[in-house]
Amino acid sequence: MLSLRSDAPKLLTLGLAVLMTTPACSWLFVQPLNTAAASGGYPATCTTNVAAPVFDTIFVGTNLASVAYVASRDNVTNKGASIGLGLAVAGVWLASAVYGYSKTSECSAYLEGRYQEPLRRRTYPPRPYPYSPPPPPPPSAGGWNAPPPAYTPPPAQSPPATGTQAPAAPAAPPAPQQLDNDGPR
Repeated sequence: MLSLRSDAPKLLTLGLAVLMTTPACSWLFVQPLNTAAASGGYPATCTTNVAAPVFDTIFVGTNLASVAYVASRDNVTNKGASIGLGLAVAGVWLASAVYGYSKTSECSAYLEGRYQEPLRRRTYPPRPYPYSPPPPPPPSAGGWNAPPPAYTPPPAQSPPATGTQAPAAPAAPPAPQQLDNDGPR
């Protein structure tokens, strides 16, 4: 026979382990809204009953109560591990409850005709420019590569004579400049 006083930590740990192996109710039993089926002419099938999220909420409360109980006792072995495990399991049940409440309320809103698709699924057209870009220049008679109308070509140069011309003399090096100071200081 089990003694409640001496075996409470073992029972708590066993209970937490059993809860850890069972998935949360909302993830198992709540069917989310299928808007693709509803838009295709099929009736929307989803869950409006909040029983599963309510059970998840109850399990969150029991896990937090067991964590508080274990935290208040001094004679618990592996107290930190038990508290951590209890909080982790409560977090799993809480996440499932939030999922269940959101999906059942979404389904109820859809069936009552007040459902709006979430913003993350909407697509928006691209925004127009705040100003209109300048129009492209009209093509000229010579095509796009023709020079502008005010262009005047450079004067033509005569080709160099091919004869006996003397090469040009190299430029003289510049004269050295005199410094303003007389010498090192």
